Amino acid sequence: MPACYLKPFPKSLVYWALQNFYLLFGYGFMPSFYKGFGLPMLEAMIRSKPVIAAATSSLPEVGGDAAIYFDPHSPEALAKALVRILDNSTREQLITAGENRAAGFTWRNTLEGFHTIYEQLIS
Repeated sequence: MPACYLKPFPKSLVYWALQNFYLLFGYGFMPSFYKGFGLPMLEAMIRSKPVIAAATSSLPEVGGDAAIYFDPHSPEALAKALVRILDNSTREQLITAGENRAAGFTWRNTLEGFHTIYEQLIS
């Protein structure tokens, strides 16, 4: 499993529950009209689940090329995304891309980004 910012608490009940929750599902699904940050996308990706997400707010930025996006106002677009994720080669490609994408979201990267911003604000 790639290093992600969920990993610092591997023995917690929440971590254990999430692990088992994601084992039950074949893919991550984010139909949100608005999402502040796509943490559930990353949770699915680090657990080798392909992701389908709405093409809104921060989701395309967080998921990059590692998810299938759809217009949340269009049931037809959602249906097409669901059909696409059933294709084995598409699933495998999304799983690999998702694991790679999620690996870049670490506490170290987050803190380094904040540090850079703070240095720019101070100078």
